[in-house]
Amino acid sequence: MRLQALLVSKALKILVNHGLPPLKYEGLTVYRCPRVFPPGKLTKTSFLLAQTMILKENFEVLDVGCGTGFLSLVAARKAKRVVAVDVNPEALKCTLRNVKANGLEGKVEVRRGSLFEALKPEEKFDLIVANLPYLPGQPRSLLEAGWLDDGSLMVKLLREAGGRLKPGGFLQTVYSSLGSLTRQEIVGEAEASGLSLLERRTFKSLLEIFDVYTFTLKV
Repeated sequence: MRLQALLVSKALKILVNHGLPPLKYEGLTVYRCPRVFPPGKLTKTSFLLAQTMILKENFEVLDVGCGTGFLSLVAARKAKRVVAVDVNPEALKCTLRNVKANGLEGKVEVRRGSLFEALKPEEKFDLIVANLPYLPGQPRSLLEAGWLDDGSLMVKLLREAGGRLKPGGFLQTVYSSLGSLTRQEIVGEAEASGLSLLERRTFKSLLEIFDVYTFTLKV
């Protein structure tokens, strides 16, 4: 697994440093800016979350680690309101560019912060969608923080997300077989933090296996 993770990490660094052509997705145009984690064929996690996202017209959605804003755009076409957060200022600039390019300025708000840092104390959401870094390693820059993490960010998400969900709300996130955490550890952390696993969907690629998790608050 270490070799696969190293190969994916090196490929990501090349892609992220140079940027990619705009992505067309179900009527959306997504600019994949340099120095921002891009949605695409190699980085399947964004697509997997977009395909499985639970959305209703009255939903208020939080996009954690928004990157280019791809998931925010997908959500904003149907949801009432989207808050997009990221620790990387380049990601926030890219998200704003994509929001404007797709005419969604009135539905997406962009804020800087890690996980829930940028939220107001009273803010809660019907859906939290989180595409977090998972490749093992310690990031040396905000750029590398887009894909490197030792599992601690996912654990922190699972421990804190319940306090940001409305009753009946959902947390959807994705993790890879290349990551530091096992399936049992992810589900265990969630359940210990007041979340219940609603569904886990598994997708296979050439180098890794992805799990998309849907959690809700325990009743």
